[in-house]
Amino acid sequence: MTSLRWLKLNRTGLCYLPEELAALQKLEHLSVSHNNLTTLHGELSSLPSLRAIVARANSLKNSGVPDDIFKLDDLSVLDLSHNQLTECPRELENAKNML
Repeated sequence: MTSLRWLKLNRTGLCYLPEELAALQKLEHLSVSHNNLTTLHGELSSLPSLRAIVARANSLKNSGVPDDIFKLDDLSVLDLSHNQLTECPRELENAKNML
C-alpha cells in the first residue's frame, strides 16, 4: 500500500497520527476529520506529494499544528476548521501553494 494516493481515516477514533504514514511517499490527500486528534505532529512533513490535509472537527490546539507542514512544496489545502485553535498558525505565510 505504499503507492496509496488518498487516505480517508474519518471517524475512526484516532488520538494520534500513526507513524506508518511515513511509508506512504505517494500520498496526496489525507483526511482525518471527526477524530480525537490533539496534534498533527508526526511524519506529515516527510510526505513529498502531500497536497491536502483535512483535519476538521478534532481537538487540535495551536501547539498541535507543526510548523514544518507549511514547508511542503505541494500543500494547497489545509482544513483545520472546527478545532480548538485560537489563532492562525504563524508559519502559514511560508506555504508556497496556499491561497
